[in-house]
Amino acid sequence: MKKIIAAALSLCIFGGALPVISNYAPDTVMTASAEDNEYTYYEEDYLEYRVYSDHAELYQYSILSDNGNIVVPDEVMGVPVTSIASYAFQGSGPVNSIIISDNVTTISESAFSGCEYLASVKLPNGLTSIPDRAFDGCSSLTNIDIPDSVTKIGVEAFKSCKLLTDIKIPSGVETISYGTLQYCSALESVCLPESVSWIDHDAFNSCTSLASINIPESVTVINGETFRGCESLVSVKLPSGIKQISELAFYGCSALTRLTLPESVTCIAQSAFAYCSALEDITILAPECEIYDDASTISNRYSRTGESVNGASVYKYYFDGIIRGCSGSTAQSYAEKYGYTFAAIDGEPVCGDANSNGTIEMADAVLILQFQANPDKYGENGTDEGHITAQGLINADCSGSEDGVTAKDALAIQKYLLKSITLPEE
Repeated sequence: MKKIIAAALSLCIFGGALPVISNYAPDTVMTASAEDNEYTYYEEDYLEYRVYSDHAELYQYSILSDNGNIVVPDEVMGVPVTSIASYAFQGSGPVNSIIISDNVTTISESAFSGCEYLASVKLPNGLTSIPDRAFDGCSSLTNIDIPDSVTKIGVEAFKSCKLLTDIKIPSGVETISYGTLQYCSALESVCLPESVSWIDHDAFNSCTSLASINIPESVTVINGETFRGCESLVSVKLPSGIKQISELAFYGCSALTRLTLPESVTCIAQSAFAYCSALEDITILAPECEIYDDASTISNRYSRTGESVNGASVYKYYFDGIIRGCSGSTAQSYAEKYGYTFAAIDGEPVCGDANSNGTIEMADAVLILQFQANPDKYGENGTDEGHITAQGLINADCSGSEDGVTAKDALAIQKYLLKSITLPEE
């Protein structure tokens, strides 16, 4: 199906009246005067274009089409197709797959939003930006390859892509925008490049299958509700220079069991770790970290009090785990105010107890060797839930040498268990 209509963006007014053009037939041409931006309407295979002198824009996909496999061509009417307009496919008939020509350099806001049957997309090489809400609500999309040329991903770009299982962010992207992957409930893994320095609010909110994430070193703030409701999240590697954990950042992360906050953290905001039901051990290394003054800030369970304020129920929050920090620290003050268990990390170490469970055992030697072999996984901020903690590193240095925690310490623990030495080894 083809249709060509020449048109102009300017209106000519004669004697105060507007010329009216109607009841045209397909394959006819209508002309009008124009100063700039004159284009021709062109339609083929249910795709409608605005064709200019040197390029064309795909601006609409016909709702009447029953062909769900779309190919955006290299050119129409002898000029390259270089852009896809805002809302071009929104509300269209079923769209199952899209292959976009490499001539396309611009995709505009919400171009594919609401395409609930869209399962496969080939983005053009050379694309530099994925705009706001580009694929919002594409609930059948299972994976997408983002070209390395992309440096910007917009607000809610992949929101509610409920079958998307993994995504790799290109190395030039610096910002994960607001709600980029919010409600992507099947998302299991995300690869964030070191170029990322800002992760905005709600970026991963309710990604209920996300199990682990490494946050790049250049990130200094975990923004509000970034990981709220990530109920499968067991491992978070925080950057060494992180300064702030914002409100509700990890609210409801019900699989998270232990976490160490680097000494750089100066602020833990309201309900940052509220209702983390499996959390049993959190270490706050900064002595003067500002902790929001409410029992919910660090908590793993709650109950209704039976009271209400303005019609809303009032809840009481509890924490049954251990808060670790320096003696006299704000962490200690917070724990004591709300009746939470506190353990000082600057007290007398239990020499050899690398896993900080109160006993010296072969598991301590194993953890030291794991830490040596794979610090990204088993180091103080490692991705494994059983990684060594700040206190564990103090305890592990037991061989009597002055070279930090090494394999010598693991050997010393084994000797101790064989009753051939005492710890620390002399």
